[in-house]
Amino acid sequence: MKKLISTQSNQTTSYSWTPSVCKDGHVSIVQWNPKKESFLSISSSECRVWKQSKQKQWEATICLGHTKKITCADWHPNGEIFITGSIDTSCRIWKYNKPNQWISTAYKDHFQSLNDIRWHSNGLMFVSASEDNSCLVWKKDLKNKWTSQRCLGHSHRITSVSWHPKQQTFVSASFDKTCRIWKENSAGKWNSICLIGHSGFINHVDWHPSKNMILSSSFDKTCMIWELGQDNEWVGTQKHGHNHWVYSAKWHSNGQLFVSCSYDTTCRVWSQNQKNHWTSEVCEGHTKSVDSVSWHPYKEQFISISQDNTCRIWKKNRLNKWPSIVLNGHSSDITDVDWHSRKELIVSGSYDKICLVWTLKEKNQSINRYFTKRYMLFLETFINNQ
Repeated sequence: MKKLISTQSNQTTSYSWTPSVCKDGHVSIVQWNPKKESFLSISSSECRVWKQSKQKQWEATICLGHTKKITCADWHPNGEIFITGSIDTSCRIWKYNKPNQWISTAYKDHFQSLNDIRWHSNGLMFVSASEDNSCLVWKKDLKNKWTSQRCLGHSHRITSVSWHPKQQTFVSASFDKTCRIWKENSAGKWNSICLIGHSGFINHVDWHPSKNMILSSSFDKTCMIWELGQDNEWVGTQKHGHNHWVYSAKWHSNGQLFVSCSYDTTCRVWSQNQKNHWTSEVCEGHTKSVDSVSWHPYKEQFISISQDNTCRIWKKNRLNKWPSIVLNGHSSDITDVDWHSRKELIVSGSYDKICLVWTLKEKNQSINRYFTKRYMLFLETFINNQ
């Protein structure tokens, strides 16, 4: 069953949305194309690539190929292809095949479900992380075929990976409570250094945009900042502040801030004081777990998503505080959010089977923003025996 509804949020701005059918489950992943005004959404075993028509309506191309739930995805830096990983143990590389068709090739070198997958910034390789306790680094061989090199060392599932911004080096996080830094040697093998410091499962890692610094976040309620010292040894400093599990911590593009989010319903924005000590400003407003955050590409503001069904945009004011505005629109837990890398566009996905595309506009130079348009992409399952 399809619906088409128009509504409005105030006296001057109308909101419109276009419907599209989603065959399986809720929207679990959303991600903007880094080069274009289009985005990827994931629902169970299918992908959808959304772009606006000439009539400014959001339309989707369905991408089928995986046989089980898709767990991770990443656009290539050039915006022309993307990769996905799945519970079916495969990763797929998707290429656009005109008109309005995406074709994929499957690669099955993992033995269990994939948890994360990331392109290197050079676009010549990617890394996948799996429940099978291994990472695979993928490159093209002399025959222009993608082949993988297995990275072994973790003793439990690998949850997250992040590349060094320039070097062919990456960091992995695991439920074995360690991180590992992997670097390719002259023989083409990947050796690792183990970072020990957390006392709980590690959920997420993020490499600094320009330095040899790494953020890790854990179920032990802390973040850790790992730095490469003068003696070429990695040293970790644990940061306390949250009262429950920390789901992720992400660097701002300027490298001077990072934000963490937690099951304790708060975010914390961390910065260095005059003594070069990292201190945090708590961001309170959500009433349930904060599951993810996404920074503005260059401004000091970020968006958070929560199980309270809301998004919040936080912006630093002149008093160095972080007030927020609430974005209402979803009717269930919000699963993912992404801020476009070049434009004032945000996309969010939810258990309610909806993607919301938010377009923002300044109003009277206020720190607050209002929403000129909100395109709701309804992904609704067929009703049995309709």
